[in-house]
Amino acid sequence: MKTKIFIILLILVSACKVKQEYVRDTSNLPENFRNQVVKDTLNVANIPWKKFFKDSLLVALIDTALSENIPLNIAARDILIVQEQLLQKKANFFPTLTTSPEFYGENHSVNRYSSPNSKYYKDKEIPDFMFVSRRQYLIPFRSTWEADIWGKLARMKESTQAKLAGTLAEYQALQTDLVAEVAISYYNLLVLDEQLKVAQTNLALTQNTLDLTKLQFKAGMVTSLAIQQTENQLLNATALIPKIQREINREENYLKSLMGQFPGKINREPNLDGERFSEKIFTGTPMDLLRNRPDIQADEYNLIAAYADADVAKANRYPTLALKADLGLDSQIFGVLFNPIGSLYATFSSSLLTPIFQNRKLKTAENIAKIEKSQAADQFRNTLVKAVKEVSDEVNNIEKLEEEYLIASERLANAKKAVQNAALLYKSGMANYLEVINAQSNALNNEMALFDIRLDILTANIQLYRKLGGGWN
Repeated sequence: MKTKIFIILLILVSACKVKQEYVRDTSNLPENFRNQVVKDTLNVANIPWKKFFKDSLLVALIDTALSENIPLNIAARDILIVQEQLLQKKANFFPTLTTSPEFYGENHSVNRYSSPNSKYYKDKEIPDFMFVSRRQYLIPFRSTWEADIWGKLARMKESTQAKLAGTLAEYQALQTDLVAEVAISYYNLLVLDEQLKVAQTNLALTQNTLDLTKLQFKAGMVTSLAIQQTENQLLNATALIPKIQREINREENYLKSLMGQFPGKINREPNLDGERFSEKIFTGTPMDLLRNRPDIQADEYNLIAAYADADVAKANRYPTLALKADLGLDSQIFGVLFNPIGSLYATFSSSLLTPIFQNRKLKTAENIAKIEKSQAADQFRNTLVKAVKEVSDEVNNIEKLEEEYLIASERLANAKKAVQNAALLYKSGMANYLEVINAQSNALNNEMALFDIRLDILTANIQLYRKLGGGWN
């Protein structure tokens, strides 16, 4: 009979199995990024950021930012919080132990049906008014242990472990973003420095043109309109300098804020000549994103946690088996309370708490947990799809920007040659002042545009490094 009961209970427990493991599905993940003909066995994301960036000043700035950035430090403390939560979830497997020393007393008079406490009075005279009827001194140690028959406590621990891993991945994603933001801001400063040099050179060139125009006016070769037009060009060239200086100041303040510092100057060497990345782009495959991109890992860990949370919500609808035990000292006389031979007591009990009707709280919690699990799955897939798109976009950006750079370089060379020719023709009286002004303006715009494209190329390489998951190692 006992064997049959045991078999029936075993079948019931098996039928109430709550654990549903997460299984990663990558069947729809493409083998390559768009326009990627051959799989890359190498991946730029595996390069540590200190080797990816060659500029020692930039490396020092990133080092400072990683140690002093305020949002990053806040995120580091989030990890400590989840670590504490995990310790608590692990402690759920152990019994609880509490104590609450108690004193209880009753005093009555003769008109109430109650007897005096004989142990208290012994040989003493018993009064008729407010005699001691009862005294109890109690020092209990109570312990309760919940048996994890449905694996609920184990799933709670696994959920928190996944959340801890997800929080760490989110911290690493912030590191990746911070490294990229510092590098982009730094290169933006270098480009602004170069553009400031160009603006100052253009100002000097325009001033020379104005001086020459004034000489030609005195010689009767041009009208006063030529002087006015050239002066207006000079004012435009002059106004460009404070505009660039304002952008430099703002960029320096932003970079300082990334390093957790107050606004100030950024020490640097204004030279873009040596700032280039490898011509060969090693992207790896979309599968590598699952290993390298912290934001994808964070969403996957959140999905794992959601699976566990759904199991916990389901297990909450099943009975809970609790074992209880009390051990302590109990006495009517305080003077002998600490005599274990006469005061020691122990109790043992068990309970099977079975929810029957809880105003649909447990059913609602289970349904919400299932919905949140589906949301986490969609979020993970969305992040993965977005990541593959971002890498494909950046690869295309770099390729097309390099083509633009070659065209812009050729265009600038022609524009500079046109400035030289216009100046010579103007001096010889074979070109008018408008041709000189247009040539100088065209050369300025082309040189500024070339630096913008150069910055776009540097930014695209950094963004590709970030989108592939580089920057946290």
